[in-house]
Amino acid sequence: MVSPPVRSLALALAALGTGCYTYRPVELAEVRPNTEIRARVSAQEAARLAEVLGGRERRELDGRVVEAGAEGVTLDVAVVSSVERGGDALRQRLELTPDRILEVEVRELSQSRTGALLGIALGGGVALLVSQLHGGAGERPPGIPPPSEMRIPFRIPIPW
Repeated sequence: MVSPPVRSLALALAALGTGCYTYRPVELAEVRPNTEIRARVSAQEAARLAEVLGGRERRELDGRVVEAGAEGVTLDVAVVSSVERGGDALRQRLELTPDRILEVEVRELSQSRTGALLGIALGGGVALLVSQLHGGAGERPPGIPPPSEMRIPFRIPIPW
């Protein structure tokens, strides 16, 4: 069974991997290739893209910009996630024109969230280490003395 400190540390590390990014609204003209963005599209565009995206109508598209210009953006999005597929995600490139995009947000690393989560993980790790070093391993079974009373007999055979 996993001890509560270990479980807490595992949850903190899981949060560390997911909670460090935020989205900041930007103008479409500011978007550059290889940028991770979230684009919110019109209802008509979502209906049009439903065929390409496996029948699901999605108003928000998360992906990496392949090309960007005045005529719009080409976005590389996951059609089927890697979890659903059991391996690599299936991806599709979509061309989006400015008149069908309602809002664009850029994905960026949040320094405050990352620092807070690193502090939590580090504090949890230190607490776990301290508890293990100071007898946090639990009670000993009957008949086993504490480590301070354990002695290893040391004999030196002397041949006569």
